[in-house]
Amino acid sequence: MSPRAEAPGRRSSLCAGFVSHARRCHPGHAFRYRVFLTLLDLDELPGLDRELRLFGHERGAFTDARELKRGLLEVADGGTVFLDEAGEMPLSVQPKLLRVLETHCFKRVGGNRDIQVDVRVIASTNRDLARGVSEGWF
Repeated sequence: MSPRAEAPGRRSSLCAGFVSHARRCHPGHAFRYRVFLTLLDLDELPGLDRELRLFGHERGAFTDARELKRGLLEVADGGTVFLDEAGEMPLSVQPKLLRVLETHCFKRVGGNRDIQVDVRVIASTNRDLARGVSEGWF
């Protein structure tokens, strides 16, 4: 099946670009009337904070988790998430994001139930990801 024949919201897409480019891509896509969320500066958040911001957490998942919190991927269901500095994403979070791109589902931190999402991911980085793959940091 060609990409054009697929339903508009059911394809995973990972595009490189800057915030302005990402915002220009959003209006021309089937998701243009839906949510556009930006997670800026992934490199400035500690590892667990990145995971919590993306996937959310269940009540009781850790000491201060007094209530359930939805992550950006869940909030943006049916829309677009822009990840800036995606090359700084820790190895522990990368397979979880890949699972979202491949299967459209994830688990919140501390959760055991799959959450289905229909979200488009646009990412940017200034790092050489091909080199990162060969060196083992991406």
